[in-house]
Amino acid sequence: MKKGVFIVVLLLYKISFLMTNERPVSLLIAGLFCLHPLNAEIVNQIVFSIVLIAGLLTMVSLLWFDRYVTTGDKRFLFAALCVILFSCLAIETSFLVPVYFLLWAIFIKGRKFKTAILLTLPFWILSLGLT
Repeated sequence: MKKGVFIVVLLLYKISFLMTNERPVSLLIAGLFCLHPLNAEIVNQIVFSIVLIAGLLTMVSLLWFDRYVTTGDKRFLFAALCVILFSCLAIETSFLVPVYFLLWAIFIKGRKFKTAILLTLPFWILSLGLT
């Protein structure tokens, strides 16, 4: 397994454990993602590298965003914005990140919709600014 895939699998396990708080479910999710590249064709591996980089950056940014929502420390917000900027430059589907973060703030962190919008506002501005 490539190092990049291994890092993404570990991050996916961490995020799924944060969501479910159940190790078996998190291991299953990470394991299924880990097996996916084995079934892909060689041509898909070229595109997969870009998707892997964008996914890695998005997950790292999500962890920083989670830390920002939990602590309120603006340094974590800045770190998340910097990382997501590179993710958006890697692949265009990263522009959906504000939606992911909004859903994370509402359903995982239990914030009200208005508060979640305010928490994710910098990401919306970044996404709209890059389009």
